[in-house]
Amino acid sequence: MKGEIVFGSEALEVAIGLALVFFVLAAASSAVVELIASWLKIRARHLKRSLKRLMAGTKDVPTQSTGGGTLSPEQQNANAAVALVNQLYKSSPIAPLAAAAKDQP
Repeated sequence: MKGEIVFGSEALEVAIGLALVFFVLAAASSAVVELIASWLKIRARHLKRSLKRLMAGTKDVPTQSTGGGTLSPEQQNANAAVALVNQLYKSSPIAPLAAAAKDQP
């Protein structure tokens, strides 16, 4: 019985088929995006940068603590934030996780 309509409406069957195709494509593209994000470690870098920004209270934060010279209060605050986040990443609960993330390809 080739070409038999199961649900009683061709439009309903087409809609169900399209929904299934969209679901499969969305799941596949989501899996690819997750694979790329984990491979490039995008979330880890973004988390560390966001923690520094949050602690410093500004958008422009140096990548590491800098010393010497006369610094403005904002720069001192940013340097303290960088040092705090670096210290957090070296703490005993976090350090093994960060080391494991660096070892993964």
